[in-house]
Amino acid sequence: GTSPTASPGSLTFVVEAASNGAPARQRIELFNYQTNSWETVDERDTDPSDRTVSVTIVSNASRFVQPATREVRARIGIHDRGVTFLSWGATYDFVQWRVGG
Repeated sequence: GTSPTASPGSLTFVVEAASNGAPARQRIELFNYQTNSWETVDERDTDPSDRTVSVTIVSNASRFVQPATREVRARIGIHDRGVTFLSWGATYDFVQWRVGG
């Protein structure tokens, strides 16, 4: 996505997802342009029903905004913890960035 500003007061990333792969984990990572690496901002067990997760960054939120282009990047994954059954999946119904002033 693209942020309207290079110096946001806050960044919120919202995901609505479900997975039948219990006990898998959902991980949300945002790209940190200061360290040039992915930063894990949330990790939790998955749910077979749709669940909305909202992660808000208020401390140094600008580290997740590329200064010149204002690009913001997120990576969402469901990770098998090695004990799930063979045939499982995940669905993502909604993903949104919110930028605060």
